[in-house]
This record gives sequence, structure tokens and C-alpha cells, in this order.
Amino acid sequence: MKIKIVGIIVLMLITSTTIPVVGIVNESDSNPNINKGGIFRQLPSLPGNPMPFGLVSDPDQGWTVYEDFSGLTLPICHIHWWGQTVIRQNETWFPGSPEGMTFDIIFYENNNGEPGSVIFSFEDVVPEYTETGIMYDYPDEWPDGPFELYHFEVDLGLCFDLTCGWVSIFSKYSPTDSVFGWIESPDGNGKLFQNDIERDMDVAFLLAEIGDPEIELSINGGLGVSVEITNIGNETLTNIPVDIVVYGGLLSKTKINKREAVNLNPGDTTSIKSGLFFGLGKIQIGVIADDVVKYTSGSQLLIFTLI
Repeated sequence: MKIKIVGIIVLMLITSTTIPVVGIVNESDSNPNINKGGIFRQLPSLPGNPMPFGLVSDPDQGWTVYEDFSGLTLPICHIHWWGQTVIRQNETWFPGSPEGMTFDIIFYENNNGEPGSVIFSFEDVVPEYTETGIMYDYPDEWPDGPFELYHFEVDLGLCFDLTCGWVSIFSKYSPTDSVFGWIESPDGNGKLFQNDIERDMDVAFLLAEIGDPEIELSINGGLGVSVEITNIGNETLTNIPVDIVVYGGLLSKTKINKREAVNLNPGDTTSIKSGLFFGLGKIQIGVIADDVVKYTSGSQLLIFTLI
């Protein structure tokens, strides 16, 4: 992975600048008693009606997506993002593969509500990816689906402060000629750019301070989904957001999305339940706790969840 740092010396010396960048920091500079993981999150939209779709972000296809973020008080060290991989043939799209894909990730200053100058550029990134099992179907537009949702993540190799700004993530190479489609998010401020076209939507990504997990997750069944969250680190974690997503079942009728915040001392374990729900058939379960993401599959038998 190639890292380009643009203008960092100037920004560190000129303290009166309005650009919200103060330089590269060490993890030890942070308050040890605060949430050290996810610091900004926009999670994926579940399949539904209308069906969420992935915005193509691949310069070779003529498109790059830019999404904004704000309100950060901790440094950025790690990034997650969600999307589809697609192959274009004969003016239509087919399911692709994330295997072997490389990406560029670029951070920009905020320039009056638009992407400004490049601050950091991470080139030829090879992320880890997870098959979520969550499928999106577009029978009228692209009948050769369904298209799976993938979760990507990468440690950036350095930490930097950027209280607000923009980020673009785009596919650069694929051995299968797949391109990246950045999936919609129900979170955010309803504004992004695809090239210079402003769109009233958001896409899914998560910025985190550290890549090393402070949390361990265990997903269990029963009367609904139960998630155990354990603090395996040495620091107190406060106000940790935990999202439970359940999707699938017969005719994809099961849709659960629950968010709750927890506090955890070192070594502590707590549990969160999805609550009772009715369904039948195979389901996909995703849990996002702070910056730790875990997916598994199960089956729903009326009110009983089997994993």
C-alpha cells in the first residue's frame, strides 16, 4: 500500500489555519477511558422496497464517489466500508468478486460543503473482506443478480486527525474485471458527490481510531438473537454503539435492525437481545460493535432462532 501525505508539515506549523488537520498522532496520545474504536459510522441499508443500490465508484467506469464526515474528536487509523462487486458486460451488470481487488482511499479537506484539497492518499490498498450473505435483487434493471453485500476493512498504517472532511473509495484493479458499488446508507446528512454530481443520499462506511479489536463478539440463538459483547482490552470502553441486523427468511420478510449503547470495564461481558420476532427459513445476522464487525447465518423457526 502506498501512502501519500499532502501538506502535513505546513498544517502542523501554521496553527491558525482553518483546515481541521493537526497532524499524525500516536495511539497513546488519546484519553484511555473513552471509546477507542468506531468514531464515525454510516451503516448499510438493508434490502427493501425501494431496493438500495451500490453507486459505482471506479474511475475506469467514469465514476468516483465522495462522501463527507464530521464531528470527529479522535484520530483516524482504520476504515471499514460496505458495497457490492459487479461486472459490466453488454450494457448490463453481473455479480462480481472481491477477490484480489485493490482500492484507492483518499481523504480531502472540506471546502464549503464540497471535497477540497487532498490531505491523505492511500493507494493500491488490498483490504480484508467478508461475505455478509445479504443479497440485493434488481429483477427489472439487472436480472442476473442477486448481488451480495461485502464488508471491507483496512488498517491505514498511520493515524491522523481530521475533524471533518470527505473520503473517496474506489476500485482500482480486479483480476475478474469487477468494479466497486458503494452501498447506500440510511445514516448521514443526505449528501454526496458522484464525480461533480451532487446526490441526496449517503453510503456506508465506518472510521475507527484503532484496528486492534478491543471487543469480542459471540452471536447466539434462542428466542431471537442474543449477542454477548466482551471487553478483551485493558481500558474502559464507554458508550459503545452495538447494531444487530437480521435479514432473510421466507420471501425475505424478516428484517430487524436494533441499536443499543453499552459500557464495559476490562474483562466485562454484557448481552444485547434483538427481541422476539417471527420468521421462517434461512437468515443472515450481522453485528457491529464499535469497530468490530461479525456476520453469521442461521435459521428462523417461527419465534426460535437457530445458529
